[in-house]
Amino acid sequence: MVLDSVSFSLRDTVEDAVKLLGPKAHQKQLELVCRIGAAVPDALIGDPGRLRQVILNLVGNAVKFTERGDVVVDVATDAVTADEASLCFTVSDTGVGIAPEKQWQIFGPFVQADASTTRRFGGTGLGLTISAQLVELMGGRIRLVSEAGQGSHFSFALSFARAARPGPERPVSEKLRGLRVLIVDDNRTTQTVLDGVLRQWQAVPGTADAADVALTMLREAAASGTPWAVTLIDAEMPGVDGASLAGEILRDARLAFTKVIMLTSAGVPPRPQRRQADLAIAARLSKPLKQSDLREALLDVTAPAPATRRTQAARGRSATRRRLDVLVAEDNATNQTLVAHVLGRRRHRVTPVSTGRDAVAAATSRPFDLILMDVQMPGMDGFEATAAIRAHELGTGRRTPIVALTAHTTASDRDRCLAAGMDAFVAKPLRPVTLLAAIATLVPRGAAASPSGVAVRSSASPRADADECVDLASLLDAFGRDRQLVDETVAVFLADLPAQHAALTAAVAAGEAGAIARAAHSLKGAVGLFSTGAAYQAARAMEDDARTGIVTRAASQLDTLALALTHLTETLRALRREPGASSL
Repeated sequence: MVLDSVSFSLRDTVEDAVKLLGPKAHQKQLELVCRIGAAVPDALIGDPGRLRQVILNLVGNAVKFTERGDVVVDVATDAVTADEASLCFTVSDTGVGIAPEKQWQIFGPFVQADASTTRRFGGTGLGLTISAQLVELMGGRIRLVSEAGQGSHFSFALSFARAARPGPERPVSEKLRGLRVLIVDDNRTTQTVLDGVLRQWQAVPGTADAADVALTMLREAAASGTPWAVTLIDAEMPGVDGASLAGEILRDARLAFTKVIMLTSAGVPPRPQRRQADLAIAARLSKPLKQSDLREALLDVTAPAPATRRTQAARGRSATRRRLDVLVAEDNATNQTLVAHVLGRRRHRVTPVSTGRDAVAAATSRPFDLILMDVQMPGMDGFEATAAIRAHELGTGRRTPIVALTAHTTASDRDRCLAAGMDAFVAKPLRPVTLLAAIATLVPRGAAASPSGVAVRSSASPRADADECVDLASLLDAFGRDRQLVDETVAVFLADLPAQHAALTAAVAAGEAGAIARAAHSLKGAVGLFSTGAAYQAARAMEDDARTGIVTRAASQLDTLALALTHLTETLRALRREPGASSL
């Protein structure tokens, strides 16, 4: 393996990697926090892809083996000169821990310290082996401090050359100096990290661990003539939640000076709208926070700028935009069209291909800013194509971000994607907001911002039950409130459906399990864009049976699927004709 040596932003690399695991941490109700010291230089020279892979593996491992509490990523300086920076990376958790006499085992492939943890948590332990080898390749060594039941601390030190950057790194804006910011969060670790970051910027932070405490502090400060300029409010506090607190702030005329930034957890489905609370919120940021996003939001909500600029911050959009050149490797016509339309509307250049071989040919013929790679394609699959692209990149100093598009999102699937050289994955059925969020994480200064307004909060799948109950409101939420995109995607699906159904019918007639599995998988992916009801379930059952070699039920399953598809297509055609819907 050959390491890259390119200029990169340490903060973007580490924080983006941590942010990818935010939804998984939230599913387990864990607090995931990233803390990078003020003295840590940002512009470095090294291999950001390998560093990102180590961070992803260690944090993913920590989240997997932690049932309650925190996972914290720390980056601090060991030694810094004008030319070189030696940094210490630590991933700490409050998980199950590892007894000292078993710690030597865990860096061996396919070994866990306690066999019972495999049954409880899943996985093979391969991620730690890969991480240890990558760290050693970069000149370091992973160390572990842990006790059974007391959590674990994985750490490693690496040295990087410093990249030349004109002027001071991450300069503190004069507008943040002295800014009074109240942090409202029930988690002490998050309080401490945010307090430290704000003090780095010479702001004046305060902390409250509950809504009633925060209201008292806000009102006392307003009465004394030293109001809090901004409140950072955790959306999901016990008791009185963040939205309720925001509503109280809006109703109190004494607090009109205070701006509210709501801190939401990645992957949280949207709650029913509370208009009063929405009116009180100046911006929203998803946890784990990136320092650059927090800094931009603070500057934006406190600046006497036009409303358009404040709106951009509230929508989480990047201040710096550029067009991206994106290679889309996807064999499903509906998905391919959806991705092309979503990116095309943001003025990105899209090159679509339908096979792994075509993806390799395109990626090795000219550079791309990003590659979206379907995992399951005929002939050469996404894993093989990624391996071929990474092999071509060796020694070139270039590493193109690759996002896996996959219906399989277990921990072992994630490990396989990372081991193959992919940088992230987006689950199918595809959702525009999820896709754009992943792109924005890997290319944080691109134009891959979330679509308008509620798109940052709109991650839910369309509602659908066994009777294919699909409604326009749910589809609009899933498609970023873009009615035209919904109509165009439905049109492509309906036009492509006869060919997909014919391919599946031919495979069933031939009794070829492999062909049945491929055709059912493709059809399932297209249907899942709109519904996870009867048609989706029938296609999935056919795929599952075929992958285990069972074809005896295929004919009856095909009849069931055909009936469900008839109901689904009628529903989708009716939605496209819905009176007045075009005004949404």
